[in-house]
Amino acid sequence: MHDENDNPRPASLLEQHIGTILQLVVVGLLAWSLQTTMSLSNDVAVLKSQVSLLSTTLNQGTSDRYRSADAARDFGRVETDLRRMDERILRLEARK
Repeated sequence: MHDENDNPRPASLLEQHIGTILQLVVVGLLAWSLQTTMSLSNDVAVLKSQVSLLSTTLNQGTSDRYRSADAARDFGRVETDLRRMDERILRLEARK
C-alpha cells in the first residue's frame, strides 16, 4: 500500500532547467535591485548637497536685506546728527 507521495519521483530534465533558469532570473533581479539602490543612494547624496547649497544661498540672501530695525537705527543716527548740528549752529549764532 504505497502511496505515490511517499516516493517522490526524480525531477525531469525540463524541471531542472526551469529551476536553474528561475534561479538565474532571481539572481539577476537581485543584482539589478542592488545596482538601482546604489544609484538612488548616490542621487540622494547629490540632491542633499544641492539642497544644502541652496539653503546657504537663501540664508545669505535674506540676511542681506535692509530690515525695519536697521532703518529705525539709521533714522535715529540721522536725527541725533541733526540735533547735534542744530545745537552747534545755535551756539555759533549765539557767539555773534
